[in-house]
Amino acid sequence: MNSDNNSKLVLPSNSSYLFANMKNVTEIDGLNKLDVSKVDSFEGMFAEDEFLLNADLSSFEPNQQKALNLSKMFYKDFRLHEVDISKFTNSDDNIENIFYRNNRLYQIKISGLDFSEDSGLDADSWINPNDEKENQSGFPQGGASVSTWNLKVSERNMSETFFSFGLYSNKDVMLKSNDLEDSEPSEDYSSMLASDFLGEKLFMGVLTVKKSIFSYVGQTITIQAPTVSGYTANPNTVKVKLETFNGDPNKIGAYELDVSESEKSFAIIKDGNRMEHNYTIYYTKNPAKVTPPTTHHTTTPTVTSKYTHKLQTLTTYPDQNSANIYDEDGNLSKTVALSPDSNWQTDEYMTIKGEKYYRVATNEFVKASDIYLYTPKYSVVRTHDGADYISLDNSHGDTVTNRALAVKTDWKIDKVIKINNEDYYRVATNEFVKADNVDVIR
Repeated sequence: MNSDNNSKLVLPSNSSYLFANMKNVTEIDGLNKLDVSKVDSFEGMFAEDEFLLNADLSSFEPNQQKALNLSKMFYKDFRLHEVDISKFTNSDDNIENIFYRNNRLYQIKISGLDFSEDSGLDADSWINPNDEKENQSGFPQGGASVSTWNLKVSERNMSETFFSFGLYSNKDVMLKSNDLEDSEPSEDYSSMLASDFLGEKLFMGVLTVKKSIFSYVGQTITIQAPTVSGYTANPNTVKVKLETFNGDPNKIGAYELDVSESEKSFAIIKDGNRMEHNYTIYYTKNPAKVTPPTTHHTTTPTVTSKYTHKLQTLTTYPDQNSANIYDEDGNLSKTVALSPDSNWQTDEYMTIKGEKYYRVATNEFVKASDIYLYTPKYSVVRTHDGADYISLDNSHGDTVTNRALAVKTDWKIDKVIKINNEDYYRVATNEFVKADNVDVIR
Protein backbone atom coordinates (compact mmCIF):
# COMPACT_ATOMS: atom_id res chain seq x y z
CA MET A 1 0.00 0.00 0.00
CA ASN A 2 1.46 3.39 -0.97
CA SER A 3 1.12 5.56 2.12
CA ASP A 4 2.94 8.51 0.51
CA ASN A 5 0.05 9.51 -1.75
CA ASN A 6 -2.24 12.23 -0.39
CA SER A 7 -5.33 10.83 -2.11
CA LYS A 8 -7.30 8.05 -0.45
CA LEU A 9 -7.94 4.62 -1.89
CA VAL A 10 -11.69 3.92 -1.99
CA LEU A 11 -12.41 0.36 -0.89
CA PRO A 12 -15.23 -1.65 -2.49
CA SER A 13 -18.49 -2.56 -0.79
CA ASN A 14 -17.26 -6.09 -0.18
CA SER A 15 -13.81 -5.75 1.36
CA SER A 16 -13.91 -9.09 3.11
CA TYR A 17 -10.49 -10.63 3.91
CA LEU A 18 -8.70 -7.75 2.20
CA PHE A 19 -5.64 -7.89 4.47
CA ALA A 20 -6.06 -11.48 5.67
CA ASN A 21 -3.43 -14.22 5.89
CA MET A 22 -0.43 -11.88 6.03
CA LYS A 23 1.54 -14.29 8.19
CA ASN A 24 4.62 -12.22 9.00
CA VAL A 25 3.17 -8.70 9.24
CA THR A 26 3.42 -7.05 12.68
CA GLU A 27 2.11 -3.61 11.72
CA ILE A 28 0.10 -2.22 8.80
CA ASP A 29 1.02 1.31 7.71
CA GLY A 30 -1.15 3.56 5.58
CA LEU A 31 -4.57 2.65 6.98
CA ASN A 32 -5.26 6.39 7.16
CA LYS A 33 -5.09 6.40 3.35
CA LEU A 34 -8.18 4.19 3.02
CA ASP A 35 -11.69 5.47 2.31
CA VAL A 36 -14.06 2.90 3.85
CA SER A 37 -17.26 4.92 3.49
CA LYS A 38 -18.64 2.53 0.83
CA VAL A 39 -17.70 -0.71 2.61
CA ASP A 40 -20.58 -2.90 3.79
CA SER A 41 -18.55 -5.99 4.70
CA PHE A 42 -15.37 -5.87 6.77
CA GLU A 43 -15.65 -9.61 7.40
CA GLY A 44 -12.25 -11.17 8.08
CA MET A 45 -10.46 -8.03 6.89
CA PHE A 46 -7.42 -8.77 9.11
CA ALA A 47 -8.11 -12.46 9.75
CA GLU A 48 -5.22 -14.83 10.48
CA ASP A 49 -2.58 -12.10 10.50
CA GLU A 50 -0.81 -14.18 13.08
CA PHE A 51 1.94 -11.70 13.98
CA LEU A 52 -0.12 -8.50 13.89
CA LEU A 53 0.39 -6.69 17.21
CA ASN A 54 -1.80 -3.59 17.00
CA ALA A 55 -4.69 -2.45 14.81
CA ASP A 56 -5.47 1.27 14.94
CA LEU A 57 -8.58 1.92 12.82
CA SER A 58 -9.25 5.35 14.34
CA SER A 59 -8.76 6.93 10.89
CA PHE A 60 -11.62 4.87 9.39
CA GLU A 61 -14.85 6.75 8.63
CA PRO A 62 -17.39 3.94 8.02
CA ASN A 63 -20.98 4.57 6.99
CA GLN A 64 -22.83 3.95 10.25
CA GLN A 65 -26.24 4.87 8.91
CA LYS A 66 -26.64 1.14 8.32
CA ALA A 67 -25.48 -2.03 10.02
CA LEU A 68 -22.11 -3.32 8.81
CA ASN A 69 -20.61 -6.79 8.82
CA LEU A 70 -17.60 -6.87 11.17
CA SER A 71 -17.68 -10.62 11.75
CA LYS A 72 -14.30 -12.40 12.05
CA MET A 73 -12.55 -9.08 11.45
CA PHE A 74 -9.56 -10.12 13.60
CA TYR A 75 -10.18 -13.88 13.46
CA LYS A 76 -7.23 -15.93 14.83
CA ASP A 77 -4.89 -12.96 15.21
CA PHE A 78 -3.10 -14.80 17.98
CA ARG A 79 -0.65 -12.04 18.94
CA LEU A 80 -2.95 -9.04 18.69
CA HIS A 81 -2.52 -6.73 21.71
CA GLU A 82 -4.43 -3.50 21.13
CA VAL A 83 -7.34 -2.55 18.85
CA ASP A 84 -9.03 0.79 18.16
CA ILE A 85 -12.42 0.34 16.45
CA SER A 86 -13.98 3.42 18.06
CA LYS A 87 -15.33 4.73 14.72
CA PHE A 88 -17.74 1.78 14.46
CA THR A 89 -20.64 3.17 16.47
CA ASN A 90 -23.73 1.28 15.26
CA SER A 91 -24.83 -1.20 17.92
CA ASP A 92 -26.49 -3.27 15.16
CA ASP A 93 -23.16 -4.04 13.46
CA ASN A 94 -22.52 -7.77 13.15
CA ILE A 95 -19.60 -8.54 15.52
CA GLU A 96 -19.88 -12.33 15.52
CA ASN A 97 -16.45 -13.82 16.31
CA ILE A 98 -14.75 -10.50 15.62
CA PHE A 99 -12.14 -11.41 18.27
CA TYR A 100 -12.16 -15.20 17.96
CA ARG A 101 -8.92 -16.75 19.29
CA ASN A 102 -7.31 -13.40 20.12
CA ASN A 103 -5.63 -14.90 23.17
CA ARG A 104 -3.29 -11.99 23.85
CA LEU A 105 -5.70 -9.13 23.28
CA TYR A 106 -5.67 -6.84 26.30
CA GLN A 107 -6.96 -3.43 25.15
CA ILE A 108 -10.00 -2.46 23.04
CA LYS A 109 -11.03 1.12 22.26
CA ILE A 110 -14.73 1.35 21.34
CA SER A 111 -17.76 3.64 21.32
CA GLY A 112 -21.14 2.18 20.35
CA LEU A 113 -20.48 -1.56 20.22
CA ASP A 114 -21.44 -4.10 22.90
CA PHE A 115 -19.26 -7.21 23.21
CA SER A 116 -21.29 -9.06 25.83
CA GLU A 117 -22.43 -11.64 23.26
CA ASP A 118 -21.04 -13.46 20.20
CA SER A 119 -17.80 -11.47 19.91
CA GLY A 120 -15.59 -14.50 20.48
CA LEU A 121 -13.61 -12.82 23.26
CA ASP A 122 -11.72 -15.41 25.30
CA ALA A 123 -11.81 -13.39 28.53
CA ASP A 124 -14.96 -12.10 30.20
CA SER A 125 -13.33 -9.80 32.79
CA TRP A 126 -12.64 -6.32 31.42
CA ILE A 127 -12.53 -2.89 33.06
CA ASN A 128 -12.60 0.71 31.92
CA PRO A 129 -9.81 2.35 33.99
CA ASN A 130 -11.35 5.80 33.46
CA ASP A 131 -14.69 4.70 34.92
CA GLU A 132 -14.89 5.33 38.67
CA LYS A 133 -17.36 2.50 39.26
CA GLU A 134 -16.08 -0.06 41.75
CA ASN A 135 -15.85 -3.80 41.15
CA GLN A 136 -16.03 -3.55 37.38
CA SER A 137 -15.89 -6.90 35.65
CA GLY A 138 -17.55 -7.90 32.42
CA PHE A 139 -17.40 -7.62 28.67
CA PRO A 140 -16.53 -4.27 27.02
CA GLN A 141 -19.64 -2.17 26.42
CA GLY A 142 -19.53 1.06 24.46
CA GLY A 143 -21.58 4.18 24.89
CA ALA A 144 -22.01 7.62 23.39
CA SER A 145 -18.33 8.50 23.84
CA VAL A 146 -15.11 6.62 23.19
CA SER A 147 -13.94 4.36 26.02
CA THR A 148 -10.89 2.17 26.48
CA TRP A 149 -11.29 -1.29 27.99
CA ASN A 150 -8.45 -3.36 29.42
CA LEU A 151 -8.24 -7.01 30.35
CA LYS A 152 -8.68 -7.24 34.10
CA VAL A 153 -6.08 -8.95 36.25
CA SER A 154 -8.07 -11.39 38.36
CA GLU A 155 -7.21 -13.99 40.97
CA ARG A 156 -7.95 -16.94 38.74
CA ASN A 157 -5.40 -15.98 36.12
CA MET A 158 -2.69 -14.82 38.49
CA SER A 159 0.11 -16.94 39.82
CA GLU A 160 1.95 -16.14 43.03
CA THR A 161 5.34 -15.71 41.41
CA PHE A 162 7.20 -12.46 40.86
CA PHE A 163 8.05 -10.61 37.68
CA SER A 164 11.82 -10.55 37.43
CA PHE A 165 14.00 -8.11 35.53
CA GLY A 166 17.70 -7.71 35.07
CA LEU A 167 19.47 -4.42 35.63
CA TYR A 168 22.68 -4.35 33.64
CA SER A 169 25.68 -2.11 33.20
CA ASN A 170 28.44 -2.31 30.61
CA LYS A 171 30.84 -3.64 33.23
CA ASP A 172 30.02 -6.85 35.10
CA VAL A 173 30.85 -6.92 38.80
CA MET A 174 30.90 -10.05 40.93
CA LEU A 175 28.05 -10.35 43.44
CA LYS A 176 28.02 -12.31 46.66
CA SER A 177 24.79 -13.94 45.48
CA ASN A 178 23.26 -14.37 42.04
CA ASP A 179 19.76 -14.82 43.46
CA LEU A 180 18.06 -11.52 44.31
CA GLU A 181 14.54 -12.66 43.47
CA ASP A 182 13.29 -12.57 47.06
CA SER A 183 14.34 -8.95 47.56
CA GLU A 184 12.01 -5.98 47.41
CA PRO A 185 12.97 -3.19 44.97
CA SER A 186 13.45 -0.75 47.88
CA GLU A 187 16.11 -2.88 49.58
CA ASP A 188 19.68 -1.63 49.82
CA TYR A 189 21.73 -3.97 47.63
CA SER A 190 25.15 -2.73 48.77
CA SER A 191 25.48 -5.66 51.19
CA MET A 192 25.41 -8.02 48.20
CA LEU A 193 28.53 -6.57 46.62
CA ALA A 194 31.62 -8.70 46.59
CA SER A 195 34.27 -7.49 49.03
CA ASP A 196 36.67 -6.65 46.20
CA PHE A 197 34.20 -4.39 44.36
CA LEU A 198 36.12 -1.38 43.05
CA GLY A 199 34.25 -0.44 39.89
CA GLU A 200 32.23 2.71 39.29
CA LYS A 201 29.35 0.90 37.65
CA LEU A 202 27.40 -1.88 39.27
CA PHE A 203 25.90 -5.08 37.88
CA MET A 204 22.60 -5.40 39.73
CA GLY A 205 21.33 -8.86 38.86
CA VAL A 206 17.55 -9.19 39.22
CA LEU A 207 14.83 -6.76 40.27
CA THR A 208 11.43 -8.15 41.23
CA VAL A 209 8.02 -6.54 40.83
CA LYS A 210 5.00 -8.13 42.51
CA LYS A 211 2.03 -8.90 40.28
CA SER A 212 -0.38 -7.74 42.97
CA ILE A 213 0.32 -4.09 42.17
CA PHE A 214 -1.38 -4.39 38.77
CA SER A 215 -5.15 -4.27 38.30
CA TYR A 216 -5.34 -4.58 34.50
CA VAL A 217 -3.22 -5.58 31.54
CA GLY A 218 -1.83 -2.53 29.79
CA GLN A 219 -1.35 -0.70 33.09
CA THR A 220 1.89 1.23 33.56
CA ILE A 221 3.48 1.75 36.96
CA THR A 222 6.61 3.54 38.10
CA ILE A 223 9.11 1.62 40.18
CA GLN A 224 12.14 2.93 42.01
CA ALA A 225 15.59 1.71 41.09
CA PRO A 226 17.15 -0.41 43.85
CA THR A 227 19.08 1.57 46.45
CA VAL A 228 22.84 1.14 46.72
CA SER A 229 24.49 3.03 49.58
CA GLY A 230 27.08 5.50 48.32
CA TYR A 231 25.87 5.35 44.72
CA THR A 232 23.46 7.37 42.59
CA ALA A 233 21.16 5.57 40.12
CA ASN A 234 20.42 7.01 36.70
CA PRO A 235 17.59 6.80 35.90
CA ASN A 236 16.24 6.41 39.41
CA THR A 237 12.80 5.28 38.25
CA VAL A 238 11.54 3.02 35.47
CA LYS A 239 8.05 2.89 33.99
CA VAL A 240 7.00 -0.74 33.68
CA LYS A 241 3.99 -1.90 31.68
CA LEU A 242 2.02 -5.11 32.14
CA GLU A 243 1.74 -5.72 28.45
CA THR A 244 1.63 -9.13 26.85
CA PHE A 245 -0.71 -11.88 27.92
CA ASN A 246 0.38 -15.44 27.28
CA GLY A 247 -2.07 -18.27 26.71
CA ASP A 248 -5.65 -18.75 27.83
CA PRO A 249 -6.81 -15.69 29.85
CA ASN A 250 -9.21 -17.86 31.84
CA LYS A 251 -6.49 -20.12 33.24
CA ILE A 252 -3.60 -19.57 35.61
CA GLY A 253 -0.65 -18.41 33.57
CA ALA A 254 2.11 -15.87 33.17
CA TYR A 255 1.79 -12.31 32.01
CA GLU A 256 4.84 -10.54 30.66
CA LEU A 257 6.22 -7.13 31.53
CA ASP A 258 7.76 -4.57 29.26
CA VAL A 259 9.10 -1.08 29.77
CA SER A 260 6.77 1.59 28.38
CA GLU A 261 7.30 2.78 24.81
CA SER A 262 9.33 5.81 25.89
CA GLU A 263 11.84 3.76 27.88
CA LYS A 264 12.54 0.63 25.88
CA SER A 265 13.56 -1.89 26.74
CA PHE A 266 14.00 -3.74 29.99
CA ALA A 267 15.57 -7.13 30.37
CA ILE A 268 12.98 -9.88 30.65
CA ILE A 269 13.85 -12.75 32.96
CA LYS A 270 11.80 -15.89 32.44
CA ASP A 271 12.23 -19.08 34.48
CA GLY A 272 15.60 -17.77 35.61
CA ASN A 273 16.93 -17.35 32.08
CA ARG A 274 17.94 -14.01 30.63
CA MET A 275 16.03 -13.30 27.40
CA GLU A 276 16.99 -9.68 26.74
CA HIS A 277 19.33 -7.23 28.41
CA ASN A 278 19.25 -3.89 26.69
CA TYR A 279 17.93 -1.65 29.44
CA THR A 280 20.58 -0.19 31.71
CA ILE A 281 20.52 1.61 35.03
CA TYR A 282 23.88 3.15 35.83
CA TYR A 283 25.16 3.45 39.40
CA THR A 284 27.86 6.07 39.89
CA LYS A 285 29.87 6.35 43.08
CA ASN A 286 29.03 9.52 44.99
CA PRO A 287 31.94 11.97 45.39
CA ALA A 288 33.57 12.14 48.79
CA LYS A 289 32.57 15.06 50.98
CA VAL A 290 35.20 17.76 51.39
CA THR A 291 35.66 19.16 54.90
CA PRO A 292 37.34 22.58 54.93
CA PRO A 293 40.23 23.07 57.38
CA THR A 294 39.63 25.13 60.53
CA THR A 295 41.26 28.56 60.19
CA HIS A 296 40.82 32.08 61.52
CA HIS A 297 39.49 33.19 58.15
CA THR A 298 36.20 32.26 56.46
CA THR A 299 36.96 30.66 53.10
CA THR A 300 35.02 28.67 50.54
CA PRO A 301 36.64 25.28 49.82
CA THR A 302 37.31 24.56 46.14
CA VAL A 303 37.46 21.07 44.68
CA THR A 304 39.40 20.98 41.41
CA SER A 305 39.22 18.17 38.87
CA LYS A 306 40.00 17.75 35.19
CA TYR A 307 36.72 15.84 34.77
CA THR A 308 33.14 17.05 34.60
CA HIS A 309 30.59 14.45 35.69
CA LYS A 310 27.54 14.11 33.42
CA LEU A 311 25.67 10.98 32.31
CA GLN A 312 25.01 11.06 28.55
CA THR A 313 24.68 8.79 25.52
CA LEU A 314 26.69 9.12 22.34
CA THR A 315 27.05 7.54 18.89
CA THR A 316 30.15 7.37 16.72
CA TYR A 317 29.63 8.89 13.29
CA PRO A 318 28.39 6.21 10.85
CA ASP A 319 30.10 7.73 7.81
CA GLN A 320 33.61 7.79 9.30
CA ASN A 321 36.21 5.18 10.15
CA SER A 322 36.49 3.72 13.63
CA ALA A 323 36.73 6.40 16.32
CA ASN A 324 40.10 6.54 18.07
CA ILE A 325 40.41 6.05 21.82
CA TYR A 326 42.68 8.16 24.03
CA ASP A 327 43.81 7.93 27.65
CA GLU A 328 43.28 10.67 30.23
CA ASP A 329 46.47 12.40 29.08
CA GLY A 330 45.36 12.50 25.45
CA ASN A 331 47.62 9.67 24.26
CA LEU A 332 46.28 7.61 21.35
CA SER A 333 45.48 3.97 22.07
CA LYS A 334 47.04 1.52 19.62
CA THR A 335 44.81 -1.39 20.65
CA VAL A 336 41.28 -0.03 21.10
CA ALA A 337 38.85 1.86 18.83
CA LEU A 338 35.08 2.30 18.58
CA SER A 339 33.16 0.93 15.60
CA PRO A 340 31.27 3.38 13.35
CA ASP A 341 27.61 3.94 14.32
CA SER A 342 28.02 2.33 17.75
CA ASN A 343 26.23 3.62 20.86
CA TRP A 344 27.98 4.27 24.17
CA GLN A 345 27.21 5.55 27.64
CA THR A 346 29.49 8.25 29.02
CA ASP A 347 29.60 9.56 32.57
CA GLU A 348 32.39 12.15 32.40
CA TYR A 349 34.12 14.45 29.96
CA MET A 350 37.37 16.40 30.01
CA THR A 351 39.07 19.07 27.92
CA ILE A 352 42.66 18.83 26.69
CA LYS A 353 44.14 21.72 24.69
CA GLY A 354 40.68 23.04 23.93
CA GLU A 355 39.28 19.71 22.67
CA LYS A 356 36.56 17.85 24.56
CA TYR A 357 36.83 14.11 25.25
CA TYR A 358 34.09 11.79 26.57
CA ARG A 359 34.87 8.80 28.77
CA VAL A 360 33.42 5.47 27.60
CA ALA A 361 35.41 3.12 29.86
CA THR A 362 38.10 3.27 32.53
CA ASN A 363 40.83 5.56 31.17
CA GLU A 364 39.33 5.38 27.67
CA PHE A 365 38.09 8.57 26.02
CA VAL A 366 36.72 9.45 22.58
CA LYS A 367 37.01 12.87 20.93
CA ALA A 368 33.87 14.99 20.71
CA SER A 369 34.63 15.54 17.02
CA ASP A 370 34.20 11.81 16.37
CA ILE A 371 30.75 11.42 17.95
CA TYR A 372 27.36 13.01 18.40
CA LEU A 373 25.33 13.11 21.61
CA TYR A 374 21.76 11.86 21.61
CA THR A 375 18.76 11.20 23.85
CA PRO A 376 16.85 7.91 23.34
CA LYS A 377 13.25 8.42 22.17
CA TYR A 378 11.17 5.55 20.78
CA SER A 379 8.12 7.03 19.07
CA VAL A 380 6.33 7.43 15.76
CA VAL A 381 6.18 10.82 14.03
CA ARG A 382 4.06 12.10 11.15
CA THR A 383 5.44 14.62 8.66
CA HIS A 384 3.61 17.91 8.17
CA ASP A 385 1.64 18.86 5.07
CA GLY A 386 2.09 22.04 3.05
CA ALA A 387 5.33 21.26 1.23
CA ASP A 388 6.41 19.02 -1.63
CA TYR A 389 8.58 16.98 0.73
CA ILE A 390 10.35 17.14 4.10
CA SER A 391 14.13 17.43 3.91
CA LEU A 392 16.59 15.38 5.96
CA ASP A 393 19.94 16.18 7.56
CA ASN A 394 22.76 13.83 8.49
CA SER A 395 24.40 13.64 11.92
CA HIS A 396 26.85 16.42 10.97
CA GLY A 397 23.99 18.80 10.18
CA ASP A 398 24.45 18.59 6.40
CA THR A 399 21.39 18.28 4.15
CA VAL A 400 20.82 14.84 2.64
CA THR A 401 20.63 15.41 -1.11
CA ASN A 402 19.36 12.05 -2.38
CA ARG A 403 16.51 11.35 0.02
CA ALA A 404 13.57 13.13 1.65
CA LEU A 405 10.34 12.24 3.43
CA ALA A 406 6.93 12.47 1.78
CA VAL A 407 4.39 14.68 3.51
CA LYS A 408 1.77 13.14 5.82
CA THR A 409 3.74 9.91 6.27
CA ASP A 410 4.61 8.09 9.48
CA TRP A 411 8.12 7.19 10.61
CA LYS A 412 9.59 5.40 13.60
CA ILE A 413 12.26 7.33 15.51
CA ASP A 414 14.75 6.22 18.15
CA LYS A 415 16.99 9.21 18.89
CA VAL A 416 16.86 12.97 19.43
CA ILE A 417 19.94 15.08 18.66
CA LYS A 418 20.72 18.78 18.58
CA ILE A 419 21.69 20.46 15.30
CA ASN A 420 22.28 24.21 15.60
CA ASN A 421 20.54 23.97 18.99
CA GLU A 422 17.34 22.57 17.45
CA ASP A 423 15.86 19.10 17.96
CA TYR A 424 16.10 16.50 15.18
CA TYR A 425 14.70 12.94 15.21
CA ARG A 426 16.55 9.98 13.70
CA VAL A 427 14.50 8.08 11.09
CA ALA A 428 17.36 6.07 9.54
CA THR A 429 21.02 5.28 10.23
CA ASN A 430 22.33 8.72 9.30
CA GLU A 431 19.13 10.60 8.48
CA PHE A 432 17.39 13.03 10.80
CA VAL A 433 14.21 15.08 10.41
CA LYS A 434 13.72 18.43 12.10
CA ALA A 435 11.30 18.18 15.03
CA ASP A 436 9.48 21.31 13.86
CA ASN A 437 8.50 19.48 10.64
CA VAL A 438 6.72 16.53 12.29
CA ASP A 439 4.21 15.65 14.99
CA VAL A 440 4.78 12.88 17.51
CA ILE A 441 1.69 10.67 17.19
CA ARG A 442 2.60 7.81 19.55
